[in-house]
Amino acid sequence: MAALVMVVLLMALSTHSHGAGYPEPGTNAPPFKEITWINTPSDLGVDMRGKIVVLDFWTTWCDVCRLSLPQMNELSRLFGGDSVVFVLMSNESPHVVAKFLIKNTVLPAIACDTTSLTYEAYDIRRIPRTFLIDAGGVVSWYGHPNSVTAEALSKYLKSGEVPPIAFEADSMRVPELVQTSQPGFSLAANHAQSGDRFGRQSESFI
Repeated sequence: MAALVMVVLLMALSTHSHGAGYPEPGTNAPPFKEITWINTPSDLGVDMRGKIVVLDFWTTWCDVCRLSLPQMNELSRLFGGDSVVFVLMSNESPHVVAKFLIKNTVLPAIACDTTSLTYEAYDIRRIPRTFLIDAGGVVSWYGHPNSVTAEALSKYLKSGEVPPIAFEADSMRVPELVQTSQPGFSLAANHAQSGDRFGRQSESFI
């Protein structure tokens, strides 16, 4: 009996570690919830309606995330525009991310999910984790950002072909403790007010 329980437990852990809880390809991408935008020109952050979205969950403390940042910057430079947007989603406070931006260049828009509601909606337990979301707000792919090369993204944009779903052993576990916003923080931080950034009639961001 004990052996059976152990087998079931190991199977559950193995399944979850491979992303059983992530929004699956072909399903609607969950809307962003109670996020704060920084380094974006609009008060409402990035409008993703009718656009392809490259969404990367990351944090400033994650070594692997920092190593993948130059690649995300280059992809944003090559492909970002009217039809493709890049979003980095952190569950840190805007204050922490703003300090990181003082010494580091980040081209994609940054959303701070200080309540971790969006992290929970996407079942993010390890980072970095990247999602490709099509122009209709439907998940096309998820995996490690290293798989989203310029060649792979170009193929996706042209034909919808996606990389194999794969995860790297160097991803890092997201702590349960969530950092809250710092009092007196004065950097211009944009709060999403309402509406689905994917253009769908669903729950708002507040």
